[in-house]
Amino acid sequence: MVMRRIFSFLIISLLLALSVIAHDESELITDAESVASNSIVVVVIASALIAFLIIIAALKKKESNRLKVFLFVSICVVSIVATFYLAMSTILLNINSESNGPVHWHTDFEIWKCGENLDLLDPTGLSNRIGTSVFHEHGDQRIHVEGVVTNMEDVTLSNFIHFVGGELSSESFTLSTNNGDVSAKNGDRCPSGAGNLQAFLYRITNPDASKNTGFFYTQTKLADLSQYVPAPYANVPPGDCIILEFDVEKERTDKICETYRIAKEKGYITEVPHGS
Repeated sequence: MVMRRIFSFLIISLLLALSVIAHDESELITDAESVASNSIVVVVIASALIAFLIIIAALKKKESNRLKVFLFVSICVVSIVATFYLAMSTILLNINSESNGPVHWHTDFEIWKCGENLDLLDPTGLSNRIGTSVFHEHGDQRIHVEGVVTNMEDVTLSNFIHFVGGELSSESFTLSTNNGDVSAKNGDRCPSGAGNLQAFLYRITNPDASKNTGFFYTQTKLADLSQYVPAPYANVPPGDCIILEFDVEKERTDKICETYRIAKEKGYITEVPHGS
């Protein structure tokens, strides 16, 4: 009787934890980071319950078959409840995501201030990334979108800069680099004159082509640079190249990502004539 009361308390605790998690996530599970962290909580609680039940089974191995059956069924129930939560949360997350499930997108980038190429702060630790599990950089001048994108507004350029330790608006930026924090705002002076924050996008116009048939690309100046969202491709190209440049006002840039430069030299990509 005591064992049943203890187990009932633990099961109720698990169910309460699940209900609190579900309540905090709103009506539908839509946040990949929340689902990941909550899944860890559920796994830890379920593992603790199962470990507790296994210990009791070991201590009471000479008890009646009824107790053994009860403990076995209890372990199954805990496992099923935890597995059901993990499965349903993942399914709901994928169904309600704008990306319709996990994605793996890449965009290369360069950031320049008055002719100087800025190197964002390199990652440290076992994760080898700066940012979130879904939206991050590995010190490789590449934006990584890996996982479920619940809202495209979550993977804008301004959010990327925020996640890697900086801030970005249409008129200014602050960045954490390997040489310390760097800031710039419209009107600050460069050697060539008053600087303005600008963004130039290299984008493939025929992404379904191959290296053999050849890609065509355009360079465009973005009107709203902070709201840029990466193109949905894993390889670059056809993934985008974006140049964030603080310098005198210009309509085009001579800066280009290394991947695009090499592909251009090898004849894999050709620029669409400007203005055509």
